[in-house]
Amino acid sequence: MLLANLLQSSSDDQVAVIGGLVAMFLAGGVMYLSYFIGPEARRQRALSRAMAVRPMPQSSRQVHDRAA
Repeated sequence: MLLANLLQSSSDDQVAVIGGLVAMFLAGGVMYLSYFIGPEARRQRALSRAMAVRPMPQSSRQVHDRAA
């Protein structure tokens, strides 16, 4: 009811601006959700799991440098 009254009392320009803002927020929401369900998110999760499982190799030169 309130939304209908607001739209009826608004000018065409105001309705267009409100519609544009709503569309921008919806597009931002879709982009935000697509990051979590898209291929890049799967790649990041797989990479973080691989890094947690495999230790990073250490070069033997660093160990010998500290022994001096």
